[in-house]
Amino acid sequence: MISEDTRMKRIWANVKATSAEGCWNWVGSKGVSGYGQLTINYKNKRAHRFFYEMIIGKISEEKVIDHTCRNKSCVNPAHMEVVTVGENSRRGKSKTMEAHRNNTCANGHKWNRENMRIRPQKDGTAKICCRICQNETQKARRRRGIA
Repeated sequence: MISEDTRMKRIWANVKATSAEGCWNWVGSKGVSGYGQLTINYKNKRAHRFFYEMIIGKISEEKVIDHTCRNKSCVNPAHMEVVTVGENSRRGKSKTMEAHRNNTCANGHKWNRENMRIRPQKDGTAKICCRICQNETQKARRRRGIA
């Protein structure tokens, strides 16, 4: 059994600070999503959550960490904010969220009454679709002989 001091030295050995941005980059193991990961007491943890809880305090189960520096490898708690999943998504840089902020579909077509189609889903929710994108998809399928 290793001592707590030895364990912490091993963990900190996987952190490399960058002076320009102030990020503490995790250079250890990373998951498929690109976030650092480590194992503590036989449990896998995301590195940024571990460092936040170690330095700042506990994170409630329904909250997530938003990297304000936009660097998934960063474990510097000063670059993190505890937020809801929804808020984290709204702050995101994904193509879908950028489109939402610009009032367009993911392919850049402006949302308006003529262009929006609402499709009921089996679970009782509804999905808003872009008619231009749907028409282009149908044309491409016809050309390939699929539809």
